[in-house]
Amino acid sequence: MSVVLAPLLAAAAVLLGAAAGAPPPVRIQRLATKRRRAAAPRRVGLAAAADRLLSGMGCRLRAAAGRPPHPALDRRWGVAGLSVFVASVSPALAVLMAAALLSVPAVVARREERRTTAAIRSALPDAVDLVRLGIDAGLTPSLALAEAAPRIPPPLGPELEQALNETTSGRPLAEALGDVAHDLGEPVRPLTTALVATERDGAPLAPTLERLALEVRRDRRRRAEEAARRLPVKLLFPLVLCTLPAFALLTLVPLVAGVLSSLRL
Repeated sequence: MSVVLAPLLAAAAVLLGAAAGAPPPVRIQRLATKRRRAAAPRRVGLAAAADRLLSGMGCRLRAAAGRPPHPALDRRWGVAGLSVFVASVSPALAVLMAAALLSVPAVVARREERRTTAAIRSALPDAVDLVRLGIDAGLTPSLALAEAAPRIPPPLGPELEQALNETTSGRPLAEALGDVAHDLGEPVRPLTTALVATERDGAPLAPTLERLALEVRRDRRRRAEEAARRLPVKLLFPLVLCTLPAFALLTLVPLVAGVLSSLRL
């Protein structure tokens, strides 16, 4: 019975506190922020076009069945209709399409994770420099973060701002920064570890940030060099597909045409 009543009592306490004007607990604030960010539309390009196509198909199918349009159900009807059509043409192709549709969410999640990690690593050197400037100016770690966070690109900047907002509710800065490291992963852990060590133990922060700035800038330079080395491999396909056929049309075709015309004479 206590297991069933505990969530209900917690929800009632939160609602009563909100009615009385009290701020919600920090954990609930962070969970709500994560859910709002996760609910933000991220699908662009081909994924958005495929979504619109399936939704349009589902809307027409529901209209033919005499049912009103529904944004959540239109896409499901579109997927079902497309699956039935493909299965009528080729069952093997339907199996392949189902396997592809099942693997798409995992692929999109991995791609989004890689993109987020790359954005964090790209913004980390500037973040370290901004915090270091604040510390050198005589600010405390909290004030230095407050000045630097609005100038740091997402997702690192908004996470740091969220951690600072949690400290206004009475939460220690070390715990809030620990949640930031847990949410964003290993790339931000050196920065949060240095700030937590200063907050808890009073360790000098300026030398640590100076050393960390050198390390993260060296890491960003190494990743830029790796991307530059991968560029010729990425250019190989358009080179073979577009440039070489155009070169053949401009050089070999006139030569062959001239040879054939001379042979006819």
